[in-house]
Amino acid sequence: LDFSSTNIFRPGHLMGNKKRLDIVLADLISLIFDLVLRGPLEKFRSISVKKLSKSIVSSSIDYKAGIYVYESKDLQKQNNINLNIIEQLSQKNFLQ
Repeated sequence: LDFSSTNIFRPGHLMGNKKRLDIVLADLISLIFDLVLRGPLEKFRSISVKKLSKSIVSSSIDYKAGIYVYESKDLQKQNNINLNIIEQLSQKNFLQ
């Protein structure tokens, strides 16, 4: 396939939006491990589903030709320039 732009997202652990006990425990353990994941291990840090979805939308809106790989540490630090558009989408329950 001939796409002019390809974005590849490689997040770490996704902080769930479920309230099941096993997911809550996994999220808690992930938060504890996040404190020690530094340097080359930073790519394994957890990220919330909402923050990931905002990063994906922002990257899609800021169209750039080429192939881009976004690691978890890039997603954590990504500057969401189009916050107004993202907030409008969020209010319409597209990012809930």
